[in-house]
Amino acid sequence: MGFPISRRGLAKDEILEKLVENLKKIKKSLIICLDEVDNIIPGNQDMLYYLLRINQYVENSVGIIFISNNPFVFAEVDPRIKSSLNVEEIEFRAYSLQEMKDILEERVKNAFYSTAVESGITMLIANYASKKNDVRAGLETLLRAGRMAEKESSKKVKVEYVKKVLQEKEFGKVDETEKNILEVLGKEKLSISKLYNKYCEISGVLSKRKFREHIENLIKANLLKIKKFGRENFLEKI
Repeated sequence: MGFPISRRGLAKDEILEKLVENLKKIKKSLIICLDEVDNIIPGNQDMLYYLLRINQYVENSVGIIFISNNPFVFAEVDPRIKSSLNVEEIEFRAYSLQEMKDILEERVKNAFYSTAVESGITMLIANYASKKNDVRAGLETLLRAGRMAEKESSKKVKVEYVKKVLQEKEFGKVDETEKNILEVLGKEKLSISKLYNKYCEISGVLSKRKFREHIENLIKANLLKIKKFGRENFLEKI
């Protein structure tokens, strides 16, 4: 954009002013992409408010792409921001088992010698990652298994190392409330509102805001997933 920001930083309104000034000069549209936007929102709602206001001052439109694994990312934002949001949601399908395996095999080629990994490892990890619906969980498992092989001074990453990593169950730790939510859901597929009502009947009253926070944690931990049926979202265990 032609104006570097110094390390000391600038006030938000000063940055907005410079941004608008430069957009008017270059006479081009701008697309701002914010990856993992749920890590930005909690303490930076003012930033979103400023970004959403830019279109008021420039002729060429400014678009914003928000990327998040959390479908409720804007649930608790300030009303003044919600009123400015005109979000069009695009949901990307989960990786298939074969796609998970292909990604892991590509990583194996780049990370290990060709003879340093036992056969069957990528499929074992791919199965795990598919159940979690998270390729990063698979890559993390591969990394930990590799480190375990190094620790054992082994010349191969063995299936037994992968199984040990999976048995450690270090992924997706949850608190007691979240465990109770999973127990209440059981094998059912329920909308958030129905799950909330059922939880309150069985486990006692919990504020809707707190309940939603726990649901978000469970989704991030890859223990719950959302499926759309018609216009409504349903929760089910992974």
